[in-house]
Amino acid sequence: MLIFWFLAGALLVAALGVLLWPLLRTQRGGAEPDADSAAIAVFRDQKRAAEQDFASGAITGAEREVVLSDLAQRVADEIGAPPRSPARLSSLSPIWPKASSVSPTPTWSAPSG
Repeated sequence: MLIFWFLAGALLVAALGVLLWPLLRTQRGGAEPDADSAAIAVFRDQKRAAEQDFASGAITGAEREVVLSDLAQRVADEIGAPPRSPARLSSLSPIWPKASSVSPTPTWSAPSG
């Protein structure tokens, strides 16, 4: 019976160690991004989504301009900077090619015949 309690205690300590290890260790690596950087990253993703919608034809050019100006205003409100015009907002786009050139969903064609 003593062996059982010893094994049960060892398993309990091991389980608590596995669960508490991430909470007790100190963070290594780079510092967390500040709030402004995180907000800009979110708005950059939203801009990219609007560009994809425009490229796929889901929204018109006028709707795209409204979305971009709204994003520019929201970024300015969030970080406390003057709003950029939608033309200058394009500087937030990434260096790599636009994601609109790659379709995230496969295109299926119906079999003929």
